[in-house]
Amino acid sequence: MRAGLDLKRGLSKMSHARAYRKYAYETLGIVKTTSDRARDVVATQATYDEQEERVASTAEAIYRSFFGYRDAFPTPEQESGWASSVWTMACTKTGITIATSINLAERLAGIGPRFRSTVKEKIMPLVERYYGFETSKAPESLSHNIELARALKTDGAFSKGDEEHALPYRHRIIQQAINIIWFNDRSSDGVVFPNFFNPMPYEAIAVVLTAIECCIDEWSHGPWIRIPFAYGNYKEVYCDHLEALKGLSDQGLQLRSCDPLRQLRSEIFNKGRDHAGVPRRSINQGDHWTRNQVDAACDKALST
Repeated sequence: MRAGLDLKRGLSKMSHARAYRKYAYETLGIVKTTSDRARDVVATQATYDEQEERVASTAEAIYRSFFGYRDAFPTPEQESGWASSVWTMACTKTGITIATSINLAERLAGIGPRFRSTVKEKIMPLVERYYGFETSKAPESLSHNIELARALKTDGAFSKGDEEHALPYRHRIIQQAINIIWFNDRSSDGVVFPNFFNPMPYEAIAVVLTAIECCIDEWSHGPWIRIPFAYGNYKEVYCDHLEALKGLSDQGLQLRSCDPLRQLRSEIFNKGRDHAGVPRRSINQGDHWTRNQVDAACDKALST
């Protein structure tokens, strides 16, 4: 009991001491001591460091999202432009205007390869599940895998829905992959940066299709053999998928004045938000950056 009373008295004295120091500084004009000033410097620095880290973490997330929004296989020049623009965007997103003292380029290095590796690792089990590749080393299983891989890659069959005469890009694996990559939970990039992903970018769909194709290729000789999802191996494949997606939209607009993929891309985005457990939303609802602003900022950084 005695110890408890002593503790209460001690805490009370500390509280009164802090209150008096504040009164002395602000009301009586008493000059702070060296120890007081040092304490304030430490507190201010801690606050600055916390704010800087918050902006830096947001900048990393914005930079990572560009691989699904702008280009999954960018050139070094493109990445340099992105790196130069994301700090300003992060300040806007967080509401904190602060200069950086950290080596942001060092923190951003390697995000691209990690992003592509993560995309592929998440899609690999989906490919095995949805398409029916067999892990057995029996000759009939190996033959099955070879024939299946060939059939899936013929005329982009792997992207079409299950029903007869299915339209392209309707296979369930596409939505499932996008859900776990960009909408896994409330902190996922597709939720945090809806202005980048509403409607779902052609680039995001293209990188998913490319990763699926890479995973199919791993079964194309019968047994599963790992293939790196790297720039040199799949940049061209990615560009082909991207061109096909945009070409289908352009063709629809020219022939029917209607984009056949617009509704699909919006549905993919909204189903992704459903998966993450967040409400659906309309385009540019309360966004900090529009797509045009992002493009302009990155292009400006690239040209300087």
